[in-house]
Amino acid sequence: FAIDKPPFDDPMVRKAFTLAVDREKLVEEFFGNTGQVAHGFLPPGLPGYDTSIPDILFDPDEARRLLADSSYGGPDGLPPILYTTANVGGRASARVESLLDMWNRNLGVKVGVRLLDADTYLYALRGRIDNMFDHGWVADYPSPQNFLDILFRSGAKNNLGKYSSPEGDALLDKAQVEQNEDQRLELYRHVERLLVRDSAAIPLNFGR
Repeated sequence: FAIDKPPFDDPMVRKAFTLAVDREKLVEEFFGNTGQVAHGFLPPGLPGYDTSIPDILFDPDEARRLLADSSYGGPDGLPPILYTTANVGGRASARVESLLDMWNRNLGVKVGVRLLDADTYLYALRGRIDNMFDHGWVADYPSPQNFLDILFRSGAKNNLGKYSSPEGDALLDKAQVEQNEDQRLELYRHVERLLVRDSAAIPLNFGR
């Protein structure tokens, strides 16, 4: 989500779009045994992986309720929404088209698409973010810092969605200097729970 722009400046809208996605179906259809549904942002096997994070359920009824109760008052009150993704043979990938269809069917929202050249997508993304965008991440080293600090700290270069949380930043600051490994990892788990609570992004899948 581009959180610094309408309509995803409202966390209820972000939550609605998250709950309107049948991620189990999406991962099964497009990734099969090579993918695993993500309910958070730290993958299995990484230090700090949190098995206690509740599953993000597919709940179209709750999604519609949240959208109606948001500051935009439902689908008719939303501004035009564009999704930025890579150009695959002159169109969005089948996975992205499935996402757009779910938001249309489950929320009554038609999301447009902006296609960027696939070879330079990640480089061009910083200057061409619309309301939503595709993004994936592979850590440089096995630490939750390389996910949470790099992708979600306020003002971080790779925080493309412009998520900002003073509480989250304070926890990240503490984690950077915490000497006790168990306490350090628990601080990162707390940050991840904040991100899920705030619907900072829609976690879709982890690779296997």
